[in-house]
Amino acid sequence: MVAGAKIAHSGGVHVLVARLGFALLVLTIGGLLSVVASAAEPDLPPPAGWVATAHADPAALVRANQWSERSNLELVSLLATEDRDDFIETAALLVGNSPLDPEQLQRPEAALAHLQPLMAKMIDHDDPPQQTSFVVVGSLSGFVADYVAGEVHYRVALMPAASRSALLLMAYKAADDSLYAPQFDGMVQSLEGLAAPIAPFPRRQWRWGTVLGWVLVAVVAFLLAVFSADRRGDYRGAGNRTVVTVGVLLPVAMGVVWWALAAHGSPVGSGDATPWSVAIEVGVVGAIVAAVQWALTRLLAHEIRIESAPQAGAFSGRHSLLGWDPASARDDSALTRGDLGESSVATRTRRPTLRWDGVPAPPPPVPARLSQPAANDGLGAASGLELDLPLDEGSTAGRTGTR
Repeated sequence: MVAGAKIAHSGGVHVLVARLGFALLVLTIGGLLSVVASAAEPDLPPPAGWVATAHADPAALVRANQWSERSNLELVSLLATEDRDDFIETAALLVGNSPLDPEQLQRPEAALAHLQPLMAKMIDHDDPPQQTSFVVVGSLSGFVADYVAGEVHYRVALMPAASRSALLLMAYKAADDSLYAPQFDGMVQSLEGLAAPIAPFPRRQWRWGTVLGWVLVAVVAFLLAVFSADRRGDYRGAGNRTVVTVGVLLPVAMGVVWWALAAHGSPVGSGDATPWSVAIEVGVVGAIVAAVQWALTRLLAHEIRIESAPQAGAFSGRHSLLGWDPASARDDSALTRGDLGESSVATRTRRPTLRWDGVPAPPPPVPARLSQPAANDGLGAASGLELDLPLDEGSTAGRTGTR
């Protein structure tokens, strides 16, 4: 019954872990979908008279790719004029992976300190801009600068995009400034995916802290389970109880993390992380730590030999899992030494067998006394047990047999 209870308990733990793993998988898929749905990238819709990348002139595409490679910014949108003349007017929206400093959107010196090195690489022109100004798009502030290099006029707008930055750059002939300057202003106002600058979520530090936190919880729970166990050194049982404890804490920790990030205005939610994705990471890390701890307890619960087991006989070679209490083993050592009295021999009740003539056959003889010399320390053929057995009719009374 005890072994069956242990197997049932272990099976229940396995079922619980499997259910938690399935729940975490479902939540992970939902979190990834929420990340994709909430990732609003900056975009530039084409105005009238402009075409997008698929229909743009190859010269415009080459020019925009050069800007992207030189500045190490991501090209997300490309527009070119429909008219094919000696110079293809080009407008490109490039996105950086770092957020803008709010001071860069309030002080021209701070904005130029960020913009000037980028423009020097993109247009290969080190001169400062001819004019600068601030522009307001909705409730967001941006910085606009005009550069002239030879016959080409470059107009650029630096805008915030939450944890990223957006840069709109247009190139056209300087002689056509009166025609394309208003179109550039309209493109700035039509930009999509802009948001106030926020600091990026410290993802790496958060993950390390999550791992350390779950390891601490697992270690404390395991130690408490070991010291409160019924048997000393019951590492396997303590590991099972630790897995159950971590499994109970998983949804609680995920809910607390999601509520704290969603309700207190955390910088999560800018496209690189959401409250759900961070909470799911907490749950996944906790499940991994519990699985590793469960495996380590199985390695610690190796098999050892019981000291009281005889070297030969029917009970030789018996072993048990680590966790056997030697004190309780000594209490039961009389069973292996053969200290059995007459009262310990139980008489079994058997159903009578019928002979060929229908008369019940007499029951088999029952040992009257089971004794063992004090010098013997084991059971079996080599232990030298002496049995005084009742003899059948016609036999010599009092015969002593040695087995």
